[in-house]
Amino acid sequence: MLYITCSECSGFNPKCAKCGGGGEQPVYRCPSYYARGGGNEFMAAYRAFSDHGVLPTGGAYLEQSAEFVRMVGVVDRERAVLEREKGDG
Repeated sequence: MLYITCSECSGFNPKCAKCGGGGEQPVYRCPSYYARGGGNEFMAAYRAFSDHGVLPTGGAYLEQSAEFVRMVGVVDRERAVLEREKGDG
């Protein structure tokens, strides 16, 4: 079974109805189902930001699209989980 960070509370709500406060939810479909849309474009923009500090559009971080700012948080949280798991192994 594959688990991902809760899409409702991002793992921050101990009273979340979706994950029961555990911060994770099971994935019952092929993971590629969740990677539809502009994932490749976002990940390229994220990598440029993460590796080189280059933002996708002009202006400061909070002047970026709300979707970009939200997805940076999602990817950063997932990366932290992977690093934590790697450290435990």
